[in-house]
Order: sequence, then C-alpha cells, then structure tokens
Amino acid sequence: MAEQFTRDVQVNIPPLRLEVAAVKEYLIQKHGRTAGKATQHPQYANGVAAVKAYHKQAANMNAREQREYIDNIAKGWFFVEPSAETKPSNHRAHRNDPYSWPNWVLLNALYPGNVGQHRERAERIFGDYNISDFTAIYRQHHPRRGQAVAQAPVAAFWPHNIGRYSERQEQRQ
Repeated sequence: MAEQFTRDVQVNIPPLRLEVAAVKEYLIQKHGRTAGKATQHPQYANGVAAVKAYHKQAANMNAREQREYIDNIAKGWFFVEPSAETKPSNHRAHRNDPYSWPNWVLLNALYPGNVGQHRERAERIFGDYNISDFTAIYRQHHPRRGQAVAQAPVAAFWPHNIGRYSERQEQRQ
C-alpha cells in the first residue's frame, strides 16, 4: 500500500518569526539560567542549530508546520536526552512523529548526517528528504537586528523542494 501524502505544501509567506531568543527564554524559564548564562548551557548549541534549521526551511513550510516547529522549540525539543545522544529514534521528535516535516527538519538539525536509515521513507513521504537552505527568504521578512532588508526577488530563491514535492505527488496520483 502506498503511503498517503498529507503534507500541505501551500507555504506561509511571510514565515512566522523564530529567533535564538526563544532558546534563551526556554533555558531561563525552565532551567533557571540567567540571561547571561543561558549561552553556556550544554543544550544551547542544539537550540541554535534547531533555530537555524527553521530559518532554512520556514519558507518551505505551511502555517501549521511553522507553528508546530515553533511550539516544539518552546517545549524544549531541541534538548537531546542522554538516551538519544547517538540514537535519533529515542528523541521525542522521532517518538512523536518522525515523518512530519517540522520534526524531520528538527531531527536533521540535531543529528546531522545521522538520520540515514530514515531517508528512503522520508523521500517516499515528502518527495525529497533534503533540507535545503532558504534562509534568504526568511531574512527578507525577518532581518537580523541592524541588517538591511535584502531586496532580491523571492523568485530567485524559491524553494526547489516545493516543486519537486508537488511534481512527485502529481505523478503518483
């Protein structure tokens, strides 16, 4: 039986905002860190990687997926528990639903190069398993503090993932 395609590829532009401050806020509220010490937490680097992965893919997500990703960061899903350090299948994003696009993006951020055994199935579900970089689109709408807004046309950066996914979905119908 063929897997059902359930991903709505109607992307949400401008994407919802998520910045590293959300990671710091989580560490301050849930782990008693002060603002100055949040960056020294052992899981901070995972949080930064997770936020950067969102920036890469926010322009390739619909509004529900963007909210899901942001909610997962707010719940601390960037934490890698000891039982999941070398085994992505033990991470709560994998246990929850490894084949939702937001969780796939998060797992790839936390385990770069270590989700290989799931790539074939992810390709069948998503049409592609690659996490392409569309940060330029995100930053057009949410520039860094002090950064000038880039005026490059969105079409120059348009996510090629979307086209491949849509074409494969149409071919299978």
